[in-house]
Amino acid sequence: MSVITAYKCDTTGKLFEDKAKYQKHIRKIAYERRVQRKIDAAHKTEVQWWHDNFYNRVKSLAQLQAAILHHSDVFAARGVKNYYSGLRDKLKPTPIIEFEKFDIRYSELVSNTHRCPIGGVTNWGGREKGAPRGYPGWHGNFEYTVQSHKGQTHSYPGGDHMWERTRIHTGTGGGGGGTSLQKSLFQQNFGYSVELFASDWPMMAAEYEKAKVMRILVDDRRSLDQIVNDWHPAESFTTVEMELA
Repeated sequence: MSVITAYKCDTTGKLFEDKAKYQKHIRKIAYERRVQRKIDAAHKTEVQWWHDNFYNRVKSLAQLQAAILHHSDVFAARGVKNYYSGLRDKLKPTPIIEFEKFDIRYSELVSNTHRCPIGGVTNWGGREKGAPRGYPGWHGNFEYTVQSHKGQTHSYPGGDHMWERTRIHTGTGGGGGGTSLQKSLFQQNFGYSVELFASDWPMMAAEYEKAKVMRILVDDRRSLDQIVNDWHPAESFTTVEMELA
């Protein structure tokens, strides 16, 4: 009776009678693991960067605006990366150069019709019985101007894709057009409705909770936004200088 030697991959469960094919398969699995570890490490670094520079650092809406402007290159890179995918290395970033409007305010009930905080649920038109009809947070509108290189303007690289996965949720709006600034540089305008949820921004949410208590104790008639902005103005914003991997 002949004996057949087989090699089994512990990862995939595949069996191989040919040792060379088995070894090739093992090398492929090892390579894929190394690649995944690099991806996981880069993702971890990116997530930590956002926590350090935004979610656990920004204390007011005034500081939020300052933080966005300070890190406009990061948002620009995300916009180019999210929109252009494989072509992103051939295109230059398009940083935000100015906010023309930043009208965002606190609310105890920000709509969760289309978006929700991390760990929350959406509720289209309040139709889901037992589900919340909104969450505490901030909503309003902002308008901003970006610079785009001529080859990018037709795809609006400063559009809503620039805000994806930043916990700054954009809704209705858009932009485009173009005003020539130089031979190869254009200026474009964009505007969107905006929603942020308090549980996604713990540092800022904590300051608003303090403001609620203080306003009751001293009978302060100012809005929560004004109180917190006075406590933490834009010029008081500090950042952690850390480059994304």
